[in-house]
Amino acid sequence: MQLAILLVLILIAVILAPWLFGVIVAAVALYGIWVAVVAVLIVAALLVSSLYASLKKFRSKSRLETQIAEGNRIIAEKERARQA
Repeated sequence: MQLAILLVLILIAVILAPWLFGVIVAAVALYGIWVAVVAVLIVAALLVSSLYASLKKFRSKSRLETQIAEGNRIIAEKERARQA
């Protein structure tokens, strides 16, 4: 109901002052641009955060693999020392 009242008021305003049609079109275009910019920023933030998380996970995984390899090397050295 409120939207219908708003549309009727806009129609009356455009009938009384036809130049307002250009103002309304500009306002709608600016609102559309605003929505598009906000959507792009949100998508960019999500992409950056997901890339950061995946890189962090990859670095953690490679560091863990390095630690495991180092631990295996130390255990192998201790085994060789014990056998000798």
